[in-house]
Formats: sequence, structure tokens, C-alpha cells
Amino acid sequence: MSKCVTSNLYVYYAGHSSEPLGYDDCPLKIQNKFLKSLGYDDPERIQFEGTRDDLLYMFKFVAGREENKADERVQLTCTVKFKESSPFSFWSKRFCVLCGCQLHVFSSSTPKGKPSLTLDLAGGNVIEYETKKHLYCVQIMSSKKTVFLSFDSRYDQSVWLKRAAKVVTKHPLEADLSRCSLNRLPKYLFLNKNLAALNLSHNFMLELVEDSSVAYQPEGWINDIYRFSNLKILSLSDNNLVHFPVSVCNIVTLSELDLSCNKIRVIPQDIQKLK
Repeated sequence: MSKCVTSNLYVYYAGHSSEPLGYDDCPLKIQNKFLKSLGYDDPERIQFEGTRDDLLYMFKFVAGREENKADERVQLTCTVKFKESSPFSFWSKRFCVLCGCQLHVFSSSTPKGKPSLTLDLAGGNVIEYETKKHLYCVQIMSSKKTVFLSFDSRYDQSVWLKRAAKVVTKHPLEADLSRCSLNRLPKYLFLNKNLAALNLSHNFMLELVEDSSVAYQPEGWINDIYRFSNLKILSLSDNNLVHFPVSVCNIVTLSELDLSCNKIRVIPQDIQKLK
């Protein structure tokens, strides 16, 4: 692996902060380390994510220092008083970036380094919040956690409230959850009623065997896939499936189904429901 041979190379985080690279720094190694910090462990998945264009709004390399201009997807930036919903969390000044469908929170009042917290806001909720000491707050609830932003004026509160409210109503049309070692679908995925393409290949998806003796049955099994009523493309390849997932036959919008590399031997008659 070759080393960086120019000192005029910079790495940018979230379109704001930048760090110069030394002669011995390797950009690919830095990128892979950044992706691992986001939770990607599989080498093939890290390589795939590293080639995606939408990674540029969070992380990119440039030759020479860029002018300090906002990325197209960066909608709002502000230094605010920040607090998580945990009882052990206290108010502290943080630099926050509303970028695309995500909220990036830095560890200090300046955008130095990479964000310490990133929340996916699609499918969440945003409301106005007020306490005795913090009159102009916005409460942001995501599938991951709930946070509070306290502003100095009602105007700033209103701007963030309106913009964040638009963000939470946005849902991506595609979801790639391949190679995530899943046996059930994550709950937040069901919040997206407009999902059109879902990739679940190379996982361990299981079908729920109904047991009347169990009062509570958690959601997220293959049986629940029918709930994606607007799904057009579905990949369940390489999931070691033995039985055909009959629930997919109830998705009348489905036009492309991939069940390759499984152990399915019998195709049910309900497959005729699909186009």
C-alpha cells in the first residue's frame, strides 16, 4: 500500500472541518478506519461503502485547502447547548450540522475532527420543547436516541424546527442491509412506508414459527416483509433459506425477487400473485 507523498492533501469531515495529511499518512487506511468507526466490519462491505458517492458529504480527500463553503447537502449549522435524553447527560455546547437526513454532533463547540454522534432522522420526530432554564429548545427523536438542542432565540429555534421537521418526513427509496449478519429486520425499517428496493442478501434471515404458548412475538422476521407494500425489488439471496418466504407473495408491487444461493426446493402456488 503506497504512502501519501504530498503534504498538500487534506481530509474533510462533514463538509466543515479539515485536517492536513502528513507524508506518511495513507488516505485509504484513514478512510477504512473511518468506515469501521461507523460500524462496518466486513472488508468487502468497507470496500463497497468507500466507493459510494454519498460518502463525500461526510468524508473526502482534496488536494489543497478548499474554500470554506457549505456542502450542497449541509442545510444548517449552529453552536448550541446540547443534551441527550439520558438522566446522566448534562447540557454542553456542541457544534451541530443538519446534513441530508442526518444530524451530526461534534464533541465541542467547533467542528474539529469527525462528529462524535450521528443520528438518522428519517422516520423520527421533531417537536418544540421548553424548560425553565431553556426556553427555545427542539427535541429530536430518532430510531437511535432522543436529543435536545437549546437555542438563544426563538428565531433560531423556529428555523431548525421547520427544517428538521422536513427532514424526518424523508425516507430513502432503497435500503442496502446486505452482509449485516441479520436474522431479523431492524424496527426502524418499518417506518419507511415508501421503500421500493431492499437488499437483504448474505444474511441469516429467519422465518417465525408461530407458537401459541408465547404471548409476545417480536417483529422483523421474514413473515413481516409483506408490510413493505410498495416494494418493487427484493433480494434474499444467500440467506440459507430452506422454505420459500410465502409472505413476499402478498407484495403485489414486487417485480424483481432474488432468492438465489438458498436451499429452497418447493415453490408455492401463491407465487402466481406476483407480476
